Amino acid sequence: MVSRLAMVVRAVGSAGMMLGIVLAGSGCGKTPEPASSADAAPAAAPAPAVESLAPTTPPAPAADAAPTPTATTGAEGAPPAAPPEAPRTPEELAFESDGAEAMKNVGTTEGANYDAALGRYLAGLPDYRTGVRKCIDENPGKQTVFGVMRFDAQGAYKVELRPPGSFATCMTAFLEKRDPPKPPKLPYLNPVSFTTEP
Repeated sequence: MVSRLAMVVRAVGSAGMMLGIVLAGSGCGKTPEPASSADAAPAAAPAPAVESLAPTTPPAPAADAAPTPTATTGAEGAPPAAPPEAPRTPEELAFESDGAEAMKNVGTTEGANYDAALGRYLAGLPDYRTGVRKCIDENPGKQTVFGVMRFDAQGAYKVELRPPGSFATCMTAFLEKRDPPKPPKLPYLNPVSFTTEP
């Protein structure tokens, strides 16, 4: 199974928030230990799967319900054609290509080990709790972003998260200008995703 860094952030009642790293398939999905017993939060259940964004089929109408009108075209009553998909920009294509390469990287032993080390590094940042809490407070409700950490040939990196928005911007600002562990090779791409659960 391919592993990729995924940060899961949960608000846990009035006890505060539970922050955890989930490394899918690696067995390293440990929640960082709180600094003191006063910071301890109850153990959280495993993160649920991301909800499907696929359209759902509406339930069939009751037998005695009046028929519902539908949009049709042509004499045969065929449904209208779906609008053509908008062409993707060069930036979108590059992001998809980088994401695919990042996933290949974590599919290797050295990539999976780096992904785990990067996760431990991020969870261990002194301002992890407050930095992520700021992003959650500014963006209430469930948030999910995904993307890549793009390391150049000199080891400098940039974070790109999608979909764009204030949560992605906040998390990017929190992640950049750090000193993460050096990747196994340069340049290098590592996948990253963040999900908040209110």
